[in-house]
Amino acid sequence: MAFQAVDLFISDTTPQHNPVSGVTVKVLSTDGTIVFGLTATDANGHAGFLLPDGATYQVRFFKFSVSFTNPQLITVPAGQAAAFNIPATLVTPPVPNDIRLCTAFGFFRDITGAPNNGLRIQFIAEFDPLWVDGAGVLKERNEVRTDKNGYAQINLFRHARYECTIAGEEDLVRKIAVPDLPNCNIVDLIFPIVASLVTTPPGPAFTITVGQEMPLGLKVYASDGECLGSGIGDIIYSTSDQSVLSYNVYRDGLTLIGVGPGTAQLCARRADRSIVHIPDLPIAGQPLIVTVLP
Repeated sequence: MAFQAVDLFISDTTPQHNPVSGVTVKVLSTDGTIVFGLTATDANGHAGFLLPDGATYQVRFFKFSVSFTNPQLITVPAGQAAAFNIPATLVTPPVPNDIRLCTAFGFFRDITGAPNNGLRIQFIAEFDPLWVDGAGVLKERNEVRTDKNGYAQINLFRHARYECTIAGEEDLVRKIAVPDLPNCNIVDLIFPIVASLVTTPPGPAFTITVGQEMPLGLKVYASDGECLGSGIGDIIYSTSDQSVLSYNVYRDGLTLIGVGPGTAQLCARRADRSIVHIPDLPIAGQPLIVTVLP
């Protein structure tokens, strides 16, 4: 019996065919009784196996909130490697008809990993009253429930602030700020974390001289799309070598200060670590790499 390399490439159904990472791929016998391999796709949407050739296999795919045709049959020809392209259908971000609104959407799971069906989420307006295009909006509450797939969707006013409570967690009140976007992830809206920072001019590499002070524009963004200014109070900044680089952070910017010749990094980490993200991605747009010339 000969073994052949079998590659599966999973991409979404958009015109760009973006790779889909983190998809669980299981290869079984055609009757589903024998498991030949189990792995997850990498950043390129690739999952690789070594399988006996000249046989047909049943393949199953899973990633929460992503749809696949399951199962699918693949045949590995004798004497040669094989590659298969697998389409994955992602949730299409909803767009509200009203330009004043942002659609918050997304999925919830229970502690077993299953879809959290029937979860009640309440939004209570913090504005009273609000005048929008000639219509009065009073301070009131609205509730949305997740469906059988754990999916929930609600329209909220852009720039508005709300209080949010979740069934079973009534003692936990989250204050949310709706971004000026057509849509956002509802979980990020309720539980945002610092996601990225953007400098003007753009980094990540800068060159200064000893004694020079270089001002930069700085905007920090949360995962719900809200701009946090320079992130004071939300980000802890640090320099990798104080003998080379120092800095000052202001409300809307920062200043790089050359201390001594060499190369150092200006790093940023989240001040609040109470919200756990899996995978735990670092803040995008950092570290800044600063070369200080004599």
